[in-house]
Amino acid sequence: MQLNIFIRSPFFLKAILLGLLGGGINLVPLYFLSITEFLFGQAFALYALIFYGRRYALLTSAIAASFLWIKWGHAWPSIAFLLEIFWLAHFCLQRKHPLLGWGIVYWCFIGLPILAVIGFFIMQLPQLALMTALVKYLLNAVVCLAVVDIIGFYSKQYFSSGETQLPLIKLLRYSVSLLVGLASLIITLILINYNHQNVENYVHAQLNEKANDIAIAVDQYLNEHGKIIAAQADAVSVGLKLDSALNIISERYPAFITTLATDEKGKVVAATPTDLLDKLRDGHVSVADRDYFLQSKQNTETYISPTFEGRGFGNDPIVAVAHGIFKDTEFKGIIEGSLNLEAFSAFRPQLFDHNVELLILDGAQKVVFSSKNLTYQVLEKLTPQQITAFINTEATPAFIDKAQNSYFSGIKKSSHYQWHVVLLLDRSHIDVLAAKSWLKAMSILMLVTLLVFIFIARLSRWLVAPIELLTQKMQDFKPENNAKQSALIERSWFEVDTLHQQFIELANSLNVNFQALAASNQKNEELNNKLSEFNHELAIEVERKTFELTQSVHIAEQANKAKSIFLANMSHEIRTPMNGMMGMLSIVLKQPSLNPDVVDKLQLIQSSAQTLMQILNDILDFSKIEAGQLTIEQAPVDLKAVFKESCDIFLMSSIKPNVEFRLEGIENLPDQLLCDALRLRQIIVNLLTNAGKFTPCGHIKVLVSYDEEHLRFSVADTGIGIAKEKQALLFNEFSQADVSTTRKYGGTGLGLAICSRLVTLLEGNIELQSEEGKGSCFTVSLPMKAPEELKEHDEPLNKSLDFTGHSILLVEDNPINQLVAQTMLRAFGFDVSVAENGQVALDMQVQHQFKIILMDCQMPIMDGYTATQTIRLEPDVYGKPIIIALTANAFMEDKAACYGAGMNDFISKPIDEQYLMKVLTKWSVQD
Repeated sequence: MQLNIFIRSPFFLKAILLGLLGGGINLVPLYFLSITEFLFGQAFALYALIFYGRRYALLTSAIAASFLWIKWGHAWPSIAFLLEIFWLAHFCLQRKHPLLGWGIVYWCFIGLPILAVIGFFIMQLPQLALMTALVKYLLNAVVCLAVVDIIGFYSKQYFSSGETQLPLIKLLRYSVSLLVGLASLIITLILINYNHQNVENYVHAQLNEKANDIAIAVDQYLNEHGKIIAAQADAVSVGLKLDSALNIISERYPAFITTLATDEKGKVVAATPTDLLDKLRDGHVSVADRDYFLQSKQNTETYISPTFEGRGFGNDPIVAVAHGIFKDTEFKGIIEGSLNLEAFSAFRPQLFDHNVELLILDGAQKVVFSSKNLTYQVLEKLTPQQITAFINTEATPAFIDKAQNSYFSGIKKSSHYQWHVVLLLDRSHIDVLAAKSWLKAMSILMLVTLLVFIFIARLSRWLVAPIELLTQKMQDFKPENNAKQSALIERSWFEVDTLHQQFIELANSLNVNFQALAASNQKNEELNNKLSEFNHELAIEVERKTFELTQSVHIAEQANKAKSIFLANMSHEIRTPMNGMMGMLSIVLKQPSLNPDVVDKLQLIQSSAQTLMQILNDILDFSKIEAGQLTIEQAPVDLKAVFKESCDIFLMSSIKPNVEFRLEGIENLPDQLLCDALRLRQIIVNLLTNAGKFTPCGHIKVLVSYDEEHLRFSVADTGIGIAKEKQALLFNEFSQADVSTTRKYGGTGLGLAICSRLVTLLEGNIELQSEEGKGSCFTVSLPMKAPEELKEHDEPLNKSLDFTGHSILLVEDNPINQLVAQTMLRAFGFDVSVAENGQVALDMQVQHQFKIILMDCQMPIMDGYTATQTIRLEPDVYGKPIIIALTANAFMEDKAACYGAGMNDFISKPIDEQYLMKVLTKWSVQD
């Protein structure tokens, strides 16, 4: 009955189909290090396990494993695969757990030990092959388990029933880690196999190349010894004595173990060594029947015989090298040398620090030389089939000898004598090299996977934490408590922030409605009482305001004068501590040992300080414009560079991540135009900053053109836009479209006011087109003429100098500013000396004659102006140093006063480290 239900189930045919697919995958030759193959067909059985159940998974696994009979002639791995199904069904399927963790436990403690026993005792695999196979099975299992786990997660198979609710953080952490880990593993396996294949190809190429080199060397060896025999035979034919000729051969070419000479009948008449002739006289003194005599008699070329075993002077294989003696074409005898081939041992090469086995066959396919590790006997004749076996092909990538040793081989035939050279490299050397390579790769992969898992765990926590917090706030919300809801302290990802903001708005709206309903009656009563009082107070108030207005005009005139003094003092007093704060922040942030959390907080402080400085600069600029103290300087300017630099500043500091930026039209601008580059750049940056602040997504476009002696440019954005009734307020100082805008986006409300005033000073105009919710477009038109003479571009000082060993005098009374400046200068390499006032500076200058002096302006005892004037009045005493003002007085009149006192350059506080380096580099180069 149970069997009938099992067969009639729709899962039965699906399990069979999956088994056939898995078996087909098992037949695909997916090699691991060219030694063993992957069996990914088990993945289909695991798929059947989570979707159809244990029984159908066993059927699928059995069918897929049965295909191994076709591939290998056995199916021993199927034992481990079937046991894996039982294990995972018990520990994972019933508990709705992912497969990977318990699957790895199974293979480490059960599956691999079973396969190790089978491989060692039953299949008797070599140790290296067995270890490689076990690693392959573990990797095979990890891939199959991970793939099926991913399918199970994204098909909701693990939590499809109402019994299990999987937390989002667990789903994110596990699934993303799984995907990244699986991808890394697959890529690593592909790279390992690719690298191993390249190594094998390299070995084959090297063996064939070295075999060809040795074949050439063999020909050269035989040719060289043949030439000496021929040369001495020719020498005898013109009068040289036979004994002398043989002695020359023996002395110069010791590879000839014996040499002899015969007369025209083949009788030996001379020989070396000398006792050879005695031995021949005791036996055969004629060689007339030898091949080398007959061949040399009939042919005028040098004859080299096939290899034969030497007799009388050792049993090593030798070849006879002979040449006839002819006088006027009349045959007079021969000279023959018995050439020992033991010198071929020097031809044996190395590859990967291992000796390569060498086998040399003569033209008759007899073994002439064989390395000791090979099983061939000297003078053994090989069949053509045996020689062909040395050629590696895709079907036979390695040569197997009689002892079942596997070799990579290369074979070449010499071009002249047709001798074969065979090189054999033990394959185990390459396999050990490959094993070391993949062990390193797997270790790195495990480390990377661990780091990825830690990162994804943190990322998942970051993604889920705001959702949990929002859920808790929703559960705690009760409108009758009239408690105002506040935003999250930490910003989260966009969708959660939007949802949280909508909840806050809804909650606060409910609170307001509850409060408004209770207070409306009370307010109506109070308003009726106040209305009667208001009419009486209004008449009194009009009279009082008229008197106050008259007084205010007088006070305003006095306040305007006081304001300039106040702003100058405020600028100095704020810039001095700001220099210390921003300088120390810059120094601390360069410390490499800071905790990342501390770095974030310090960078936040630094950003706030920079914002405060920008606000201060805006206030000072606006004050100068109001007081009519801002002067416009007309000079030839490269407008392309001005627009590009301004846009670069904006892109580095103010643009949001989801905003596209485009700059168009600058290629059509003239090379140079007359204008105030500083004020033009200030207008561009302020408009871009304004656009960047109010454009969370979309695009910002700058369009530039020049015609009819007017520069026109527009800054268009897709930001929040401005209502029509509020557009007129934008160019007023300290105003924005809405008070809530200041709270949400920040700012002083001076940027556009400064832009408007600067455009007016430049005799241009600025226009605004805006629609609430769609964006804004500011268009500026400025009159500009071309210069009569083009200004040559200054070559920028892009390279900072190394000031190591240079001395510099720092004149500064504030200890904090001393510390900041000293730290920056010492980082540049300077030897820094410090004077706390002008008088001390003069004394030190007399003694040390510093070439560069950084001079503060306001100091006790003697200020910087007086000290500079004294130095300039007495150059014979104080020298002619470069004096650079380093002061918190940032107004134009302060700068003019510094130059008037005789200073060479001007740096305002807070000190910008890059600008300080630029100024010092400029004067050092000039010096």
